[in-house]
Formats: sequence, structure tokens, C-alpha cells
Amino acid sequence: MTIEQTKVNRMLTRGVVYSIIWLAGLGSCYALHQGILARRLINENPALEGNGRAWWCIIVGGVGAAAMFLVVGIGIFNAMIRP
Repeated sequence: MTIEQTKVNRMLTRGVVYSIIWLAGLGSCYALHQGILARRLINENPALEGNGRAWWCIIVGGVGAAAMFLVVGIGIFNAMIRP
């Protein structure tokens, strides 16, 4: 196993764990970030494995981050409406 493959595996392992552990949306944002970085590395070097896990991090992290922004947006909206 090459150094690059080890780096991608560690990134994606952290990404999958943080996508599952939502941490008020921050874990999802981190998973999204790790997925995008890993996907970029995989595109640069097609011999690297982990494309499916990278997409998992991107999709699940993106959904969790969108949920965080929705919750924060609703909270701000409700705070502005109430006198």
C-alpha cells in the first residue's frame, strides 16, 4: 500500500465516522470536506481506491450540512419574528 493510499484511507475513515456522528452539523461539514479532498486525490491518481467512500462522505456530509444550515436558518428566522 502506498503512502497516498494510506492518506486517502485515513481521510475517508474520518469522513465516514464524522458523517455518522453529526455533532450539530460540524461533523457533516468535516465529512464533506474530507470527501472532497479525497475525491480530488483519487481523480489525480486513478490507482487510488476509495471512490465509493468518498461519495458517501460527500453525499451524507452534504445532507447533514444542509440540515445544519436549515436548522440555523429557522432559528434565526424565528428569533427575528418574535418581538
